[in-house]
Amino acid sequence: MYYVAHRLFAAHDRALAARIADRLAAKVGADNVFLPFCDTDEEDLVADVKGRRLFELDSERLRRLTAMVAVLHGPSLDDGVCMEIGYATALGTPVVVVTTDFQTYSLTDEGPQWTFPDPLVECLASRVVRVERLAPIASAHGGSRFEAFVERNQDQVELAVEQATDAALGLVSAAPAPMARATQSDAVYVEPSPYVPRDPALDDVMRCTKRPVHWAGRFRAADPYAAARADWANAMASELLIADVSGPEAPPGAAALIGAAAALGRSVLAYQPRPALSHARGREPNWRNLMIQYAVSGRQGPRRLDQHVNEAQAAAAYETVVLEGCDGAGKTLAAHFTRAHGFTVVHSIRTPDHLDLAGRYRDLLQQPGRLVLDRCFISELVYGPLRRGRSRLTWVQAFDLAEAVAARNGVFLHLTAPPAVIHARLVQRDGAAEDLAEVTALVAAYHRAFETLSSYAPVLTIDTTVEELPSTG
Repeated sequence: MYYVAHRLFAAHDRALAARIADRLAAKVGADNVFLPFCDTDEEDLVADVKGRRLFELDSERLRRLTAMVAVLHGPSLDDGVCMEIGYATALGTPVVVVTTDFQTYSLTDEGPQWTFPDPLVECLASRVVRVERLAPIASAHGGSRFEAFVERNQDQVELAVEQATDAALGLVSAAPAPMARATQSDAVYVEPSPYVPRDPALDDVMRCTKRPVHWAGRFRAADPYAAARADWANAMASELLIADVSGPEAPPGAAALIGAAAALGRSVLAYQPRPALSHARGREPNWRNLMIQYAVSGRQGPRRLDQHVNEAQAAAAYETVVLEGCDGAGKTLAAHFTRAHGFTVVHSIRTPDHLDLAGRYRDLLQQPGRLVLDRCFISELVYGPLRRGRSRLTWVQAFDLAEAVAARNGVFLHLTAPPAVIHARLVQRDGAAEDLAEVTALVAAYHRAFETLSSYAPVLTIDTTVEELPSTG
């Protein structure tokens, strides 16, 4: 499958991408070419959460590509295309980037120049096709100078189409080596936005973590290409990516790294101090390009980042931490920051009905070392009665498990927020959410469960509301 990535919001880029797709289809067959917007029927698609559905359709194709041709133009590169470039590169898919931009970019008057505003884009490209000059004036032209200018631009585009098609077919036959991908560690990679000064809140948060922290270095390096490769290697080796997506659209490097993290199943925190929403007919509002919005694990402002550090520091006095709360309360990102204090994090999935649920948690609580349980048996006490009419754990078993937590110098960290806030987060994260009344019932059930268990083990309750970003739902 050949995937032609392009800016969807401008007819001229859609037209150029369509010409590339048509030329590729003539060579490899129409069924082997995917053109977003065209093949997702974006203008007329109807779905409950249209943006998420489009993300799913595009992502499904991105996982089974032969090659990608990506169209990029200008000083503000399309963040959706850059996300797709990062996604494809992380999976080892060759990428041809085509541009007709006649500009080059550098950080200083005398510094090295590169084809795109972020040198990381050029590093990720298997091949760059740059057709930057107008075609020559035809020797015999009877029309106006404006008609002649149109023809020169069209001929320039035709040359770009031809070269991009040949490059994509040639890359597949040559089978280029993918960008190196390091083994995953417990590090955090931080990608500040090149469009705004580095936010001190990011520095404050990173000073509090005991995990290795890698900061993007290419925009201050004497050799931006070498630094861009180092940034890519560090990001691919990190468990958590924090990307400042501030700017007219998500910065191209941040977008590419978010795409790579999504492809590899890594966690991504989008930092956005000042959100701005985009709107399209029939689609939910989006706080960034939908390919960015639905690829990230969460979106935070400065107050929420500080709060995650406070949660981790509050838990650091204990040997065992049980993170609990309903979906949307903030458990997953709290677990990442808690890991900085030397905890092993265990994310508990639903135990099949035929297995001994109480025995499973007893075994987990017998593991040596500092332990964080990201969701545990309390979820069964809450979700079981509300969703299935019964809990597979008795309260006597729950009391025994709570005492086992206390015996390990443990604490329950109860993350909560008003139901309306949690409902809005779920809509922002997933594009849809349960009925507000159901969320209200879940929040109340968690409060009752923790009140009951507080006689058997310490409970810290943290309201994660703080300064919420506007909801997209």
